[in-house]
Amino acid sequence: MDTVIRYFVTNGYLDSADLMEPPFTELDDSGVIGLFDENNVIKLIGLIKQVNQNADIGA
Repeated sequence: MDTVIRYFVTNGYLDSADLMEPPFTELDDSGVIGLFDENNVIKLIGLIKQVNQNADIGA
């Protein structure tokens, strides 16, 4: 989760496809899919979409 937050702070936006790329693959080669169960991955992607939408509104 710290990596997700740092990514947002640095980049301001996170595409859910990026969750399968570095730096998210540093702990598991499969990215978040290898770290969390399916329900939590779905929740995480939903939260990411909300943050991205909020970033779009604030821009």
